[in-house]
Amino acid sequence: MQALQFVFEEKVMTMEIPAPPLLMIGMEGVWGTFLCVAVLYPLAYYLPGDDHGSYENFENTLALIKSSPAIQISFIVYFFVIFGYNVFAALVTFLLNSVWHAILDNFRPITVWVTDLFIFYVIVQTGDLGEPWTKWSFVQLTGMFVLFYGTAGKLLGSISLGVCTLGCCCSLESVSYFFSSQCAQSTTPRILDLSNWKANGGP
Repeated sequence: MQALQFVFEEKVMTMEIPAPPLLMIGMEGVWGTFLCVAVLYPLAYYLPGDDHGSYENFENTLALIKSSPAIQISFIVYFFVIFGYNVFAALVTFLLNSVWHAILDNFRPITVWVTDLFIFYVIVQTGDLGEPWTKWSFVQLTGMFVLFYGTAGKLLGSISLGVCTLGCCCSLESVSYFFSSQCAQSTTPRILDLSNWKANGGP
């Protein structure tokens, strides 16, 4: 399902009349909210469970949010973190392609694992939080090196074929164009409209 989402996002941003990246992110949020409110929440409410007789009691969730400042702060922080993640994920697809989006997205578990180790051995040091190094951690470490090796192979293979991957696409002017009004009005996919944008006053 996630692969379909990545390919669909690239298709939407590169078709004959492409959708602006930020508009695409907003529409994903609108449809996601609609499906949660109109489909998932009612379904979870009427399914039997141990949350006051429901699988997920929405009224109980609202009561917990209202009564806990910690949950409110976590909710706000999570909102902005996910928004930033979606913006940068769309930026990767816009400047590169959905394949690079999928490759870089796999680095999230590695980041979480390294952060857990850092919390366990450096920050807390009591064993209450984080993750310790176990005999199976070498399996995770091996997987990490395989992922690094595959990513390097993809990058070097693209360079040897003369394909623009990380060089000209990820320039500061490309990133600035991503957030510009001309990107929202452009009907030209990706960075091909940079020359016109720069001629009209872009940095």
